[in-house]
Amino acid sequence: MSGSVIARIALIVAAVAAGVVLIAFQRSEDSCTDSVKALFFALKNDEPGAQLDKTIGSVEDDCPGSARLVDAGGVLYQQREPARAARMLREAVDREPDSFSAWAGLAVVLAKSDPAAADAAAARAHSLNPYYRRPS
Repeated sequence: MSGSVIARIALIVAAVAAGVVLIAFQRSEDSCTDSVKALFFALKNDEPGAQLDKTIGSVEDDCPGSARLVDAGGVLYQQREPARAARMLREAVDREPDSFSAWAGLAVVLAKSDPAAADAAAARAHSLNPYYRRPS
């Protein structure tokens, strides 16, 4: 085989591999979006705690990284689920220890239930973003 044929075959293989990766990524993103939507519906429908915990687990399982977990934690907190919000945000900081938004969110969520942990989270958020000021 000539060099140009080998180069064409390599290019085709690379294109197919890239397509497979993109399809897998899209499916993963779709699963995450579906899980987050399910969480919103569960909160809207006041689902019992065990079912809500299962839905939260799906968000944690289906969503890579920390961004969606931070968003979901904020929604849980707004819906008067501070313990579940703290769990979600702790998972977010475990996944991405350098996520400013995860640490800042955790500081807010823990302010009433665990002031010492909230102070530590706020300090970490401040170390990641020196302009951060904890809400009063």
